[in-house]
Amino acid sequence: MKMLKKIFTFVLLFSVTFSSIGINTYAKDTSALTEVEYVNVPSPTEDGKRTFTLKGSDLEEKDIKAKVVLKGSTERLTEVEKSLTFSEETKENSSKKVITLTFPKNEKESKTYEVSFSIKGSDESFVEEFKKTVKIRKSTSGGGGVVVPPVNPEQPKPVEENAILKATADNENLPKEGGEVNLIVFTKKINDKHISPENVKLQISLDGVVTELGKNAEVKGEKAKKTITLNFPKNNTSKEQVYTIKFNTKGSETDFQDEPIVTIKVAPSEQNNDENSIVRVTPESKDLSKEGGEVKLELITMKVNGNHISAKDVKIQVLLNNVPLKNKDLIKNTFQVMQDVNYQLFTNQVEKEIKLGSDNLSLFDEVVDRLNIRKFLDRHPNTLSGGEKQRVAIAGILSMKPEVIIFDESTAMLDPIGRKDIIDTILKLNKEENKTILYITHYMEEAVLADRVIVLNEGKIEFDDSPKKVFSNVETLRELGLSVPQVTELAYLLKNEGIEIPSDILTNDEMIKFLERKLK
Repeated sequence: MKMLKKIFTFVLLFSVTFSSIGINTYAKDTSALTEVEYVNVPSPTEDGKRTFTLKGSDLEEKDIKAKVVLKGSTERLTEVEKSLTFSEETKENSSKKVITLTFPKNEKESKTYEVSFSIKGSDESFVEEFKKTVKIRKSTSGGGGVVVPPVNPEQPKPVEENAILKATADNENLPKEGGEVNLIVFTKKINDKHISPENVKLQISLDGVVTELGKNAEVKGEKAKKTITLNFPKNNTSKEQVYTIKFNTKGSETDFQDEPIVTIKVAPSEQNNDENSIVRVTPESKDLSKEGGEVKLELITMKVNGNHISAKDVKIQVLLNNVPLKNKDLIKNTFQVMQDVNYQLFTNQVEKEIKLGSDNLSLFDEVVDRLNIRKFLDRHPNTLSGGEKQRVAIAGILSMKPEVIIFDESTAMLDPIGRKDIIDTILKLNKEENKTILYITHYMEEAVLADRVIVLNEGKIEFDDSPKKVFSNVETLRELGLSVPQVTELAYLLKNEGIEIPSDILTNDEMIKFLERKLK
């Protein structure tokens, strides 16, 4: 555990939890909304449909509501709200819901709408933080809710309707090694013209989750018949992988047709690891100082049934004095401060709450004074503000002398003052008390305070580095659906305009110092 000292970390998950304000009695208390994605694709639609992706935890379709108002007005557009429909692909996915709203076309003037969502089933719990702006331009053709801006002649001209008639594959059942599949797609004419190959887009999902496969696939054929060659990766799992391919001809990354659909199956791996295949491990031994430290092991494995051993099949057992060290032993000194701290406050008095989990009462006065909560000791926890409750929870944890503290979106439900208060407390715990902090947040301005940043995408590590190195990858983070600190975004935009400015500016102070040097 000491190896982790001085590491102040945040983790960004696509499924990270963030509780919305306002809990309805008939909705799940654990339901949380963490992100709303809206892609304003500059192509016309016949019915003004717009698609949003909601991400969070314990999301249920029956509890999701939309609020649509004309910008500058408070009157709700109930007809648009009633048009809300859910994608079948995310029907069983409790962490992601794809929904569609249909906006009226504008014959006279352009309009801007504001859209927010409730995941609690009530009109009192719309999450304004994730409000999205939808612009519907004046219709010039009478055929849709948006007018296309001037099209770059080098880019394919969007079409007004999907034109896929039929799609087939020359091989729908691949071996475990994966392989090549040739698709044949037939399109109909639009306005007596064949669809351009550049307008044919693919969306390939694996077990309901959209992948990057086929995104840049080359489409050949200038007339009705188009051909596409795809390569599917090896299946290293013990179950069959099912890929679903959808199409659209609008030249966009959305608006994929529900029909036709092509299904490709990749057989499961038949790898049999009945025998241990570890040939050599280096180093065989290594002596560390009393402070502990990092040890890197190199494992050499032999093939089994002609296949290399998968990394996921390698298991490690750690022994302490010849006694196996279980996972619970590794985390026994790890404690968590929850997003909604109300779930971890159990007593009717602050003093009792702090003493509840600890036998070491000698720490009580030290912890109380450190967190400046002595004036709250006789009060009921429910009478405190959000930031004060968080400090009480932290005090209770500190009284148990933790090695590691996990803060799970601990500032999400606080106002700016409360957030700053808790962040200051966390920094003191890390820098002055030498506590290891694992910090989970979607506030990028908080993330830059870390020593190390880990970005997770669907369970995989995309980045693991210092904040400066991670947030310098603006485009990649955008592709992952993440933002960067506002001042970093500003630096990025200025650099794209030809202004010489560092791309790793993370804070306002860094920007001010840079400008001062520049102006001298």
